[in-house]
Amino acid sequence: MKVVAREMAAHRHRPTRIRNALLRGSNLGQNSLPSVAAVQRFVHHYRAAHLGGSDFWDFSNLVRERGFTGQEELIEGFTFTWNMDGEGRPVVGTGTDMDSFVVEL
Repeated sequence: MKVVAREMAAHRHRPTRIRNALLRGSNLGQNSLPSVAAVQRFVHHYRAAHLGGSDFWDFSNLVRERGFTGQEELIEGFTFTWNMDGEGRPVVGTGTDMDSFVVEL
């Protein structure tokens, strides 16, 4: 099942379509298939880890590289955040209430 789900995720199919393909292509019944939520988690993780389907890390690195130091040129962009780490770089949160993701470019 995972092989079929990986191939379909690589072709940008949606989790519901992947689950329906698993139902048609295997001898499993409706009750023995994973839930749509389980397929969504699997597809999201596979895309983010193997297909570059998540821009979070790229954006996080961009924010950290562009942290305000006071040495920027007049036309050079920089970022402000609420939290800074020990090196004076912006801390990028995950976007939850406890770990906010507030950045101004």
